[in-house]
Amino acid sequence: MMTVKDLFQLSLTKNFSVVAGYNALHKKIISVGILDFEFTEGIQPMREAAFEPHSLVLSSLLFANQKPELLIETIKELIKLKVSALAYKPVIYEDLPDELLQFANEQDFPILRFGGDEYFEEVIFEVMTYIKSRENDLFLQKNHAVSNRR
Repeated sequence: MMTVKDLFQLSLTKNFSVVAGYNALHKKIISVGILDFEFTEGIQPMREAAFEPHSLVLSSLLFANQKPELLIETIKELIKLKVSALAYKPVIYEDLPDELLQFANEQDFPILRFGGDEYFEEVIFEVMTYIKSRENDLFLQKNHAVSNRR
C-alpha cells in the first residue's frame, strides 16, 4: 500500500509540496489518473468511473483556465469519488485561490503542487511501480510466513 505521504519518498515526486489537506496525508493511493482535457467544457458531475477510489489525480488545471470557480466544484466531485489527493502542475495556476485551499483543508483533501517539470507519464509510472513493488513484497512475506508454518 502507498499513502499520499509516501509520494515524498520517490525520486520524481520528492519535490512536490503540500498546499492543502496536511491532515490527510495518510490516505492510501492504489491508482493514478489524469484530469485535464476531458472537462474543458466545465465540470458536469463526473462519471462514477472517472477515477477509482483511492487514486491520485494529476492535473494542469487546464479545464479551469480563466474559470477559477470550476476548481471548488472539481474538488467536490473528486471527494465524492473518494479520490485520495490531487497533484497539480503550476502552468495555468501558479498558486491556487485561498478559498479553494481553505475548502480542501476543511474537507481533509490533500492538494499537492508539482515541484518542477515532472511529466504526468513519469509520475504515473513511478507511483504504480512503487505500489506494485509493495504489493509484491507483501505477497512474498505472506508466502514466506505460510511456508514457515509447515
